Amino acid sequence: MCRVTTTPCPGTLLDVFVPAEKKKVIAFVSRWVEVKNVRLFFDSVLTIEEDLYQAGYIVQLCGKSSDGQMEKYIARRLASARHPEIIHCPGFIKPETVLPEAELFLSLQDINNYPSQSLLEAISSGCYIIASDEGDTRRIVKPEFGTYCELSVPSVAKSILDYLKISQEDKRKAVEAARSFALENFHIETSAAYYADIAREAAATKKQSLFRRLVNSRRQCQTNTAQESDCSK
Repeated sequence: MCRVTTTPCPGTLLDVFVPAEKKKVIAFVSRWVEVKNVRLFFDSVLTIEEDLYQAGYIVQLCGKSSDGQMEKYIARRLASARHPEIIHCPGFIKPETVLPEAELFLSLQDINNYPSQSLLEAISSGCYIIASDEGDTRRIVKPEFGTYCELSVPSVAKSILDYLKISQEDKRKAVEAARSFALENFHIETSAAYYADIAREAAATKKQSLFRRLVNSRRQCQTNTAQESDCSK
């Protein structure tokens, strides 16, 4: 076990991940590892595939597994799905080709969604966020542009359906809120300044430590000299 710390001011490429004209796209972008809960997302989507089809949405499930097992599972389930054409699995893609046009983004990590790079990119792109309520997720997912869910199929599916009921005006406001939050909080310069301060503090501490060692060394030297003088007497 170990303790890991992360910068309190995450950064992303704000000039790359910019909201475009939004389309009816639900995006999931990640490495297909267990903690990302790819299967949970896929199973949740399948339970409401008829609702998504009727509403005109498509799903972009981006990424790959290391052993191909998740791909086999998805292919097997899609073979019996009613609307397999709405679920796309393009593999690894550049997220900037998907997120700016996506309406909805899901981040369903087990322990913490902060500071997931894909999540930061989605917020900067003006996506509405559905995130598992784990760890420090609420630091970057705000009610103005997102909601929180439990790590279960019913909870994830319900959160997606609730989003479909949001009015176009409220969706537009969410895009603006997400982008504004990113501009205020995700500047890379802020992260750079944070680390620069740490470096300066470390340098100052080291300098003070060297000075104290020098002073102590001189004092010890003076003490030794005085003792030698006493012995000579």
